[in-house]
Parts: sequence; C-alpha cells; structure tokens
Amino acid sequence: MEVTKRGTGRCRNCCKTYYNRYKPECCECGEYLGGRYIKKTTNIPAPVVKITEGIFSVKTTRTGPNYRNLVQVTNHGAICLHHNCKNKRNVASTSDIAMTDFTCSHIKLVKEAEEGQTKASLEHVIRESAIDSFPCGDNIKREIKSIAESLGQNPAVVHVSSDAFVVYGPPTASNTLGYCHAVMRRKRFSCQNKDCRTMKLKGKKSKASMKCIHYYVYKMCSSTSETAPPPAPTAAPSPSDRSNDDTSSEDGDDVSPREHAINIIFQQQIPYCETYYKDLFHKIDSCSMANLWPNEYYPTTSHCQNCSGPLSPYQKRRGKQDTDMSYLVTWHGFKPVSIYVRYCLNVKCHAMNMAMPFDKGLLNITDKLMVTMDIMVHIRNSVRNGLPIGPVINSLMQTLIMKSNCQFTTEEENYLEKMMYNGYLAFECLSDRDDDTVICGICGTIPQVLNGDGNEKNCCRTMEINYDDGDNDELGDLDDNIMDKTLSKVKKYLVERIVYTRNLLPLSLNYKSIGPIIAPALRGPKVYNTENMKKSYVKRMRQNETDSLPEGDANCLSRLIMDGTFDPQTLNTLSEENLHIICKTCCISVTGVSMFQLRLKLERLYDMVLSGESPCHTFTKAYGQTGGYYLIVCSHGVIYSSKTLTLKESVRDAADQYLSFKYIPPVFINDTPCGLARNIELRHPDVAAELWGQNMACFEKPVADVQPTMVITP
Repeated sequence: MEVTKRGTGRCRNCCKTYYNRYKPECCECGEYLGGRYIKKTTNIPAPVVKITEGIFSVKTTRTGPNYRNLVQVTNHGAICLHHNCKNKRNVASTSDIAMTDFTCSHIKLVKEAEEGQTKASLEHVIRESAIDSFPCGDNIKREIKSIAESLGQNPAVVHVSSDAFVVYGPPTASNTLGYCHAVMRRKRFSCQNKDCRTMKLKGKKSKASMKCIHYYVYKMCSSTSETAPPPAPTAAPSPSDRSNDDTSSEDGDDVSPREHAINIIFQQQIPYCETYYKDLFHKIDSCSMANLWPNEYYPTTSHCQNCSGPLSPYQKRRGKQDTDMSYLVTWHGFKPVSIYVRYCLNVKCHAMNMAMPFDKGLLNITDKLMVTMDIMVHIRNSVRNGLPIGPVINSLMQTLIMKSNCQFTTEEENYLEKMMYNGYLAFECLSDRDDDTVICGICGTIPQVLNGDGNEKNCCRTMEINYDDGDNDELGDLDDNIMDKTLSKVKKYLVERIVYTRNLLPLSLNYKSIGPIIAPALRGPKVYNTENMKKSYVKRMRQNETDSLPEGDANCLSRLIMDGTFDPQTLNTLSEENLHIICKTCCISVTGVSMFQLRLKLERLYDMVLSGESPCHTFTKAYGQTGGYYLIVCSHGVIYSSKTLTLKESVRDAADQYLSFKYIPPVFINDTPCGLARNIELRHPDVAAELWGQNMACFEKPVADVQPTMVITP
C-alpha cells in the first residue's frame, strides 16, 4: 500500500520531511520552522453576576449584541426580562400555571448560583460632587442628580465582563428596573435599552435621535474613577466553552504589535525635492531598461526598527496564503515577485518589519504591490493639473495591465486599484514637505491683497466627523499642537492602509479640531476655529422653520456696539425708552410690540451677526455632507490658507482665517464684506478699530446718499 504524505511537512531550505505531530522548532539545516501552538488563556465572564439586592445579570448566549439578560428575584418569585421568556410567561399566565411556579433556564442559573454567586469586582457610585464639574448640559446634570437620589448607595455602573456593563437610568414603561446592559467595544458605546435606540419624529421628513442618559452616567462614573478597572468576574470554563476557545480572542492583544508596525513606517520620510527625484528616476529607468529588478524583496535591517530587538527569519506575512501573488509595478506593467517580512522576537514588541526600499525608488503596499515612485509622482502631477484622482488611477491601472502578461479578473482589478489609491495617499503623507516653500514668491509673507471664497460643491461625507461639543471653548483658539495632532492622526490613518489591508478603527475627528491650514511663516500667535459658534443660530432656526431672517439692520446694530451706545450684556436692564430708541435705530418696528419681544428681536439680530450669518448673502449645504472648502489666495493664484467647513459656510470661516494671519493684509476681497466686517467688529473690536477705525471696513467712512470718492491704492 502506498504511503501518503498526510500529516507531514517539508523544510523550505533542504526539503527534509518531518511529521507535524513531532514538528521541530528548527530543522537540522538551521531553517526556522516555527514554534508550537500555545493555546490562549481567556477570562470567561461569570454566567451570573449580582448587580444589587434581587437583580442579577445572566449570560444568555456566547456572542451577539444581547448576550446578557437581567433577572429580578423577589419574595413572590423570579421574573426574567428576556424577550423569549416574557412571551412564555404571558402564555403561562393565561393557563392554570401559577406565576410562582414559572421558571426558565436563566432563572435556574440564578437559583443554582444564588448561594455561591460571583460578585462584581468593580462598581461605580455617582458622586454628587463630580456632577457639577462633568462636561454636559444642564438638563443632563439635572437628570443625573435625580438618578443619584433614587439610587442612594446602590451602584450606578457594574462591570459584568471585559466589555459589558450594567448601567442605571430612569425607569420607563419598557424598562421598569432602570438597569440595562451596555457594551463598550472599540471605543464605541452601544446601549441595549429599547428607549435609547428609538427615534423621535418632529414633523414631516425630520427626525432626531434621543440622547442616551446611560452613556452620560457611564462616562461620568468611568472618568471619576481613581483606579483602573480590575478584570471582570470570571468563572470556571465549562466543557462547551473550552471547545470554542479557539474562536474567541481579545482585540487588545493585537493592538500593540500593530501600532509598533505602523509607527515604523510612519517615522520614515520620503524627501520632497526635485534633485532627489531626478537621481531616483534615473536609477529606476536603468533598472527597468536592463530588467535588473530583483524577484524577491526582504527587510534590510538586522534588528527591529522599533525596539532594536532580534528578528525572526524571513517569512511570508502572517495570514497570506502561498497562492497570493505579489507584483512589482513599473511603467512596463506587472511582474510577479515575492515579498518577505520579519517579526520582532521581543515579547513586548512583536512588530512586523516590512521591506520598504525607498532608496531603490519603491513603495511597498501591504506586501501586495511594490510600486516605483515615478508612478506616484505621475499621479501627483495629474492631480496638480486638476484631474480627479479616481479616473487618473483607473486609467493608469488599465494601461499597466494591458502592458503586462498577467491576467486579472474584474474583482482583482478593483482590488489592485484600491491598493494603488491607498498607496498614493500614504505616499503623500510620507513625503517630507516644508509648508513655507509654497508661499508666493512675489507677495511673500506680508501680502497686500488677498481673495477669499468658499465652494460648497467640493465637499465630502461627515461620517468621520464627531460633532460632540465636550469641553466647549467659546473663543475657539487653536494652538499649533492641536492642529499638528489632527494632521498627524489623519496621516497615520492613511499610512496604516499600506501596512495592513484595512484599518482597525474608523477615523473620528472632532469638528472643533479641524481648523485652518496656514503655513508656519504666515501663522499668527493664535489660529482661530469658531466652527462651534455657528450652531446657535442653526438650532434657533430649526425651532422656527417658518421664520425668515431676523428683523432689523445688522450694520446699525454693529455701529451702536462699536460706538459704545449699546452693550448686549445690559439688554435686560434697559428702560423702555432706551429700548425703543435702539430698536428704531436698528430699523425694528416698536408699534404694538412688548418689551419682551423687542429684546428677543435684538437678541436674534445680534446672534445672527455673531454666529456668522450674512444679512445679504445666503449659504447652502447638502444634507450629510460637509460645507466644502474656504480658500484664501493671493492675486497670483497661490493658496495662503484653507479650511474644511464641517458645517454650513458663514462669514466666520473668512474671519477665522483672516484673523489667524501673522500680518493681516490691508485689502481682503470676498463675497460677504458687510457680514465679515460686522462679525469682526463684534468679536474683536480692538482689531477692527486698528484696521479700519470708523470706516466700517471701507476705504472711507460711508455716508448715506453720498457717492464714494475715487482713490488709488498702492
């Protein structure tokens, strides 16, 4: 009978056969074959955890969003709140079965573990002293105080597993206990309460999600905890659990090596100068013409680039099959090659060291494509000429595929095109730029005339933008560190796509950290970003959808404030006579209008100017999209400042960039000069007085029914 090769392996170096059951770590020739499989030990959550007296958290399923359930035990029996058990209980109530005799599998677990139950290892109680300092609205604070009063000494948050919690909230018709389960996975909070997952309708085609009070309770308790949370209560694994341990894994165990591998590539820089590319392109052309490109690529370092630890022998990337091909991409097409990596043997690192031959003019994209940099520079020049990046890469890939002998399916072509797209974005992030080199050579750092305008059509989706106010900063001042951290976070997110095929966590940026991008030589001591100040007027307009713009003349109101005649802070203390005088000056009708309504009209008019709405210009924005870009350019077409508008455009965008310059230009041309001048006068009256004084941002003081005189500007 012929002996099969089943259960055997072969050394890659000497082709010696060995049995997998007795697989050695190293072959006799010295080739590293790999270590033995060590089964991972996991902490299995306890099936029953006591929350408070008479309330238990029971494990219902192994996985899924609702894998735990609450059970209430009283003197009259036990009640299971699982949806299937509640339906069975309703059926039993219509029969002759007594409710005290009704039971289910979850109630049986509680009764069996009632004597030797596992108590929660970590509980949080709401501290009344921490409520006032917690960053949230007044309504949320009042609701948290009422929850603290109703709880007393009972815990508000209880850890039942590594990522699941039981959080207390106000009792409702669907949740009479008040306690409900919540899950925190990958920095995302998911509440299992039915009331927090529903939507409230506010009229036709208008809906708004309810605020989850459980999230605020959990956030406050976790932020005020002085010590790190200990591990969740564990229990002895059952035989069924032991058989399924291979499929369960903790995400946190893969985060550290992954971050180390990304940091290795992120710390490398590609020079951004013409002389470097000229020499590099000559080297690339020489290798392409003589067909000197190697068929195998290895990491050139002998030690780990992260911790300087020892490295493993050369091997394929983990998870990559032998049938997965890698390709060298040049202007001559695709060429199959082999790409190897080395893993750090340090137990605290385990970083993957990739082959990234920048010195040879190659860019490694997830060990799938090794692309020459002249192709990347070609894409960059095409984008500079105004061509969309998507069609450029699509036409480029089709051309390179036609030149090569490789045959790809439609799915493979789309995948390779996506890899090339990610590689180009990472190539731009790794290019070491000097922002001061893009300043206009004629205007310099002190421009005389600048032009500003926004374009709402050049927008993107708002999925990666977080609109949570948090600790609100009314002035909206940004320092260089915040902007650098935001840009670094975006760059690292894009670089991760050439190290791994997908991102571990989605990109999330707070809208207050997305400020103007200005060259360091043009940047003033403060970079303003008052995007959050736009929301006040938007919210009020939502409540009064039928109302148009506020009544009155914003220019007159701004002039009264600049002259010191009217102070918005003393609006509620004005007498009726002074209030009527100010309203008449601002062209607000006072006939048959109460003082309360007059104050409200003045407040709305002042709020309109301060929030950035222009009285003579209307801005639009598509639903679910950003407001586009606002650019400030010189007369020679060089961009001096740019800002991504996370909300609808307003004159605040122009004012933020205008005031962020180190040397404010004397002439600024834009499409909303009146609203821009009024906004700057109200926000920074000292700056406005220094720039134009009484001229109201004009070359001379405007007078009614008088034509301006002719002037010649330098």
